[in-house]
Amino acid sequence: MPDEPAAGNGVPEMTLKSLNLLGSAALVAVAAMGFPASASAQTVNDEIRCVMVSNALVAGSKNPRGRQIGASVGAYFMGRLDFRPPAQVKAALVRQNRRIPGKEAEAVMNACAVRATKAEARLRSLAK
Repeated sequence: MPDEPAAGNGVPEMTLKSLNLLGSAALVAVAAMGFPASASAQTVNDEIRCVMVSNALVAGSKNPRGRQIGASVGAYFMGRLDFRPPAQVKAALVRQNRRIPGKEAEAVMNACAVRATKAEARLRSLAK
């Protein structure tokens, strides 16, 4: 469950306890939400952070579209983590056992959404 929203931005801070709330959903086109292209998650640590902030969006958003995006982006990164060596994922979870402040969580979510959107676009182009 997310902690209290950070001052002013409405994005909740997260702890690892929120990981168990993530449900699965099909990947949606989050590019339409206007997220800026920025750094994308590539490491296990980054993928853990993507799951955390996506889960916070699912649990904390009052907007159904926001919850859908959070679930979809989170499912994408859970799938990526599923193929990582378990010891590597466990070590990343231990290292990330801290809160992600709201402002930082917003930037992380934007980067994660961009990464997931690019993956979806790549898969769609292969299906043509």
